[in-house]
Amino acid sequence: MSRRAFTLVELLVVIGIIALLVAILLPALTAAREMARRTACASNLRQLALAVHLYAADFQGRLPFANSATLESDGRWTGAGWLYKHPNNSQPEHVETGALWPILQNRAVYRCPSDDPPWTGGPTQNLTSYMINGAVNGFATVVPALKISRFKGDAILFMEADGKGDGGNWNDGNNNADNELSDRHRFGGNVARFDGGVDFMTLNEYGDEGKRKPGRLWCNPDSGTGEASTP
Repeated sequence: MSRRAFTLVELLVVIGIIALLVAILLPALTAAREMARRTACASNLRQLALAVHLYAADFQGRLPFANSATLESDGRWTGAGWLYKHPNNSQPEHVETGALWPILQNRAVYRCPSDDPPWTGGPTQNLTSYMINGAVNGFATVVPALKISRFKGDAILFMEADGKGDGGNWNDGNNNADNELSDRHRFGGNVARFDGGVDFMTLNEYGDEGKRKPGRLWCNPDSGTGEASTP
C-alpha cells in the first residue's frame, strides 16, 4: 500500500511550526547562555578576591599594589602589582608578572567569558576584564598598599570595567568611581567585595553608588570622604 506524500500546504505548515518554535525558544536559550557566562564571571571575581586575601595573609595583611600608573611612572612603586609588573602591561601573558599570578596560575580567571575581542580601550584591556579599586592605594597617594582589615566587608574590591574605555579604564590596573561599569551582562556587571562575595549591579546602581562619599566605591579609609588621601 502506497503512502500519501505531504502536500505543499502541509509542508509549509510544518515549516511554519518549526520556525515558530525556534522564535519562542531562541531568546530563552540565549538568556540561559548569558546567565551561565555571568555565573562564570562571578566565579572569576571570587577567585580574584580570594587570591587577594591569600596574598594579604603572606604580607602582614597588606593588599597587593593596585597598578596605579601615577605611582609607577614616578618611581614610587617598582615591584609587581596585582595585575602586572610595570612596564609589562600590554599583552595577555603579562598577567604572569603580576603579584596574584603565583596564586591563580590561570589566565582564564582574568577574563570574563562574555568579554570578546577586539580590545581597544587601552593596553591593560589585553590582560583582563577586571579592575581593582584604586582605594587600595588611597587613589594613587599611598605606598605600599593599605591593609585589608581597614576596609569594610561590603566595599567594592574588583569591578568589571567598561569594555569601551573612557580614557582611564585601561591605562593601568585600577579604577575609581568615576570610571564606568561594564554592561556586558544585560545592563550591568559583576563586582567583588572586600569580604570575598560577589554582587551583580546595574549601571544605575553602580552610578548611584559612585555618588556616595564615603561609600562602597569611594572607600579609602584614610579619607573622611573615601576619596584620595591627603598627602
